[in-house]
Amino acid sequence: MAAQKSVPWSNSEVETFLNLVAEDRIQRELDGATRNEKVFLQLSQMMSERGFYRTLQQCRDKLKKLKSDYRAVKDHNGRSGASRKNWKWLAQMDEIYGQRPSSNGRESSLDSATVHLETLNEDDISQGEFLSFTPSASCSSTPARPTSPTSPTSPTTSHAVAVCPSRVMAGKRKRTSHTSELVDALRECSRNDQVLQAQRESHVGRLLDDAREAREHQAALQRELRELHREQQDVQNQMNERFNLGFLAALDRLTTALTGQRNGN
Repeated sequence: MAAQKSVPWSNSEVETFLNLVAEDRIQRELDGATRNEKVFLQLSQMMSERGFYRTLQQCRDKLKKLKSDYRAVKDHNGRSGASRKNWKWLAQMDEIYGQRPSSNGRESSLDSATVHLETLNEDDISQGEFLSFTPSASCSSTPARPTSPTSPTSPTTSHAVAVCPSRVMAGKRKRTSHTSELVDALRECSRNDQVLQAQRESHVGRLLDDAREAREHQAALQRELRELHREQQDVQNQMNERFNLGFLAALDRLTTALTGQRNGN
């Protein structure tokens, strides 16, 4: 999906968004969900019902930005001797998070993890292939003693990894599996964004079609009214012409009769 230019949030849009986030149901779902894409999808749909069209990812990024700014303002105001900062959303954010921990660890860790998911996945695979050699007959976590008296007595950790690669591989496979799940979740989120975008474009297209049909219907009515007015004018002109002709004929007959009476006398 092609990247779109971000449209700044208006004050009324942010206020509506914070009112939705403040709902107890939304807060419980944000606290209880390891994967909160469905929660932000609900927020996106609720914003759309109120006339503000924001995607799931835009809602997630906005809440993350608001929480970051809120923590920065609270930390600044909490330092002794620092002049207090005023922030237009401080009161609303205090109502939501004033009595809560300063940050949601689960949500914060998920947001930070999604930035490097693909890179982590590739690194895990490459490292797993590097460590997939055949282990030695003796696999122990205890580092071996150096064979040479002049050898340094150090890095036990790297030596232990070389001695027992199977444990490292198990940890890498577990990490790779978890990363793959998060990548799948992000892909599903992207597909949901595409579906919402298509629905919004379809809705806008229907509205434009309805508006065009309304304009065409109004233009047709105006044409019919003008035509009806012309017909009424034509009928009125014909009636006036007939009246004038009848009046002149009657006047001519009356004149003829009066002339005949005078000649007879």
